[in-house]
Amino acid sequence: MRPEDIGIIMYWSAVIATLIALVGIAITTIGSQRNRKEEYRVIVVEKCYKCGFTRQREYRREEDYVGKITGTCPKCGSPLYVDAIYEEKISSKKKQRVSLKTPRK
Repeated sequence: MRPEDIGIIMYWSAVIATLIALVGIAITTIGSQRNRKEEYRVIVVEKCYKCGFTRQREYRREEDYVGKITGTCPKCGSPLYVDAIYEEKISSKKKQRVSLKTPRK
């Protein structure tokens, strides 16, 4: 092997190693963006079937299930049932405060 060939081999080895490193970084970055977990909260809807009163609360008991009697209706005193259980995405954006004051002149 001639000395000129060793330089060419080293050059192409460096190019290939750089390409492999860039592909690895790209795969890692794309993978971490896909695996970003969105946060959810579980909502329980309680309903009175007699007067139609409904209220929502956060899921706090593992024994909650649809159709379970959770108490009595505050309006009519009839049984209050779990009507639905669902997930709601938690917004990551903070709400901006809006000033209702008028500016002074």
